[in-house]
Amino acid sequence: MQFSTMHIGPPLDADPTASSEPETGWRGKALAVDDDLANLRLLRRMLERMGFAVVTATNGVEALEQFAARRPDLAVLDAVLPGMDGIEVGRRIKSMSAAEFVPIIFLTALADAASIMGCIRAGGDDFLTKPLSFKLLQARVIITERFRDLQRAMSASSEPLHELLEREHEEQRLAERVFSRAINSRNVETQAINSMRRSATTFNGDLLLTQSLPDGGLRILMADITGHGLGATIGALPVAEAFHAMAIKGVDDLQVLEEINRKLYATLPADRFMAAFMVSIAGNGRRLTWWNGGMPSGWLRSRHGLKELASHALPLGVLTELPPSDAPRALSVQDDDGLLLLSDGVLEAVDSKGATFGDGRLRQHLEAWSHGERLFGSLLAAWERHREGSALEDDVALLELVIGPALLDSTELEIGQARPGGWRWSVELGSEQAERLFPLKAVLGPLGLLDGLEAQSQVLEEILRQLYLSYVAPGRGLQSDPSLAAGAIAPDPLNILIRFEPLPSGGCFIIQAHWRGVGDSWSSGHSASPSDSEALGQVLGSLEQLCRSVRYDAGKGMIEAHYCW
Repeated sequence: MQFSTMHIGPPLDADPTASSEPETGWRGKALAVDDDLANLRLLRRMLERMGFAVVTATNGVEALEQFAARRPDLAVLDAVLPGMDGIEVGRRIKSMSAAEFVPIIFLTALADAASIMGCIRAGGDDFLTKPLSFKLLQARVIITERFRDLQRAMSASSEPLHELLEREHEEQRLAERVFSRAINSRNVETQAINSMRRSATTFNGDLLLTQSLPDGGLRILMADITGHGLGATIGALPVAEAFHAMAIKGVDDLQVLEEINRKLYATLPADRFMAAFMVSIAGNGRRLTWWNGGMPSGWLRSRHGLKELASHALPLGVLTELPPSDAPRALSVQDDDGLLLLSDGVLEAVDSKGATFGDGRLRQHLEAWSHGERLFGSLLAAWERHREGSALEDDVALLELVIGPALLDSTELEIGQARPGGWRWSVELGSEQAERLFPLKAVLGPLGLLDGLEAQSQVLEEILRQLYLSYVAPGRGLQSDPSLAAGAIAPDPLNILIRFEPLPSGGCFIIQAHWRGVGDSWSSGHSASPSDSEALGQVLGSLEQLCRSVRYDAGKGMIEAHYCW
C-alpha cells in the first residue's frame, strides 16, 4: 500500500536502547533484541507501528534482564548476538515463561535449513530473514499472536481445540455474512465493469462499492481498511452507508470524502485508517473525477496514451479534516477509454518462490493495453498463474471500467417521467422473508410499477433498506450489534405499504413500515433505553437525509417516510 505516514511517539533518531518503562500499547509489550543499533531502531519503529510498547536490548544478558523485569507478550530476537547468542537467549526465555506462552520470532541473515532448525529447536515459533520487511513481520506477528491467544484460552478453559477453532471460523463467517448483506448487495451492476475480489481469510477487508448518480453517471469506491475480519467491518459499514446514500442524492465527491473521513476518524482506533480510491464518471461519459488517498496507482488508457493516477492524498480517518491540497482531481475522457483500479494485494501476491507479482509484471500488461480493448481478462489470468499454489497474504481487489455514454443499463431507459395514475402496493413478510424485498426492481418491476421511475426507485430501495436494517436489529442498530443482522432476525412480521402519487412536475413515494417490535422497543416512556432512543435517532436521521419528511408514530409502532421529487 502506498501512503504517507505520520510518526507519533519518540523521535525517530532516539536511542533505541533507552530503558525507561514504556506505556503498554494496545497490543501489549514486545522485546526487541539486536546488536546492530540501526536494525534495532528499525525493528522498534515497526513494532510500535503495530501497536506494541517496545523494550530493547543489544545483547543476550541484557535481553534476559529485560524479559524478567518487563514480562513482554512477544520477543523478536536476532539469532546472532555477541556473547550469549540469540539461540540460547530464546531457549532461556522459553524456560522462564514455561507457565505462560510467549511467542518468539527469530531474525536471521541465514536462510539455510540448519539455521532455521536451530531456531525452532531453541523454542522459536517463527523466523524472518533479513533485511526486515514490515509486511512480513506484521504477518508473522499476527500468526504467533493467534497461537498465543489460542494457547492462553486453552489454559483457562477445558474446551477442546476443535471447538475454539470452530468458534473463530464462525466469527469469520458471521463477518462475511454481515458484510455481504449490508454492503455488497447495494452495489449497482453494469456490463461496463469487470471486477474481482479475493480474501486472504474468510472475510475480505477490501471494499468495492458502486452506485449510480442522478445524472446517469457512476461512482466507484475501492478501499483498504487496516485490519481484517470483524475489525474491518466496524469501518466498512458506516463507509458504505454514507457512500450509497450520498451518491444517490448526487452529493459531490469532496463532500462524500469529507463525510466518510469524519465517520472513520470517529469510529476507528487511532492506529487504523482507510486507504481509498474514488472515481465519479459524469452521465455524459465525458468527465472523470478521481481521488487517491494511499492506494496503488490507478491507470487510465485513453486514445492519447496511458495516464497514471497516483496517490496524492492521505488515507481517510487519519486527520479530523481533509487538507485543501487533498481535493479530488478531474480529467476529460472519451468513449472506450479504460480505467484500472487495484488494491495492494494484487501487487504483493507471491509465487511458490516468494517473488511478488509486483509493479514490473503489471507494467508489462499496461504497456500492451490498447485503447478500446479490455485488459481485465489477460491481467487476471497472468496473476492467477503467478500465484498458483501459493496462499494469499493480503486481501485483493481488481476492477476495470470501460467508459462510455451508457455506463448503467438504466440510462438507456426514460427516466423521471411519472406514470399518469398513482398506485398502492403492500405486503406482509415473515422474519425469514423480509430480505426478499431486495432488489426492489425484481419485486415491483414485473408488475410494471416502476416504469418511468427507474431513477427514483433507487432512492426508494435505499429507504426500504434503512427500514429493513432497523427491522432485523430493532432498537439497537445494525452497527452496534452486527450479529443481529446475520442471524437474530426479529420474530414479528414486517408490514410494508408503498404508495406512488404523481405530481404535476414529478411524483411522491409514501412508505409506511410497521412491525410490533418498532413500537415495543422504541415506545417512549416504557421500555426504551438511552441506546434504543439513540438507535431510533440514527434511523430517522438517515431517512431524513433522503426524504422530504419522516414521521414516527410510537402508538401505532409505525415509521412513515415521504420521498418527493
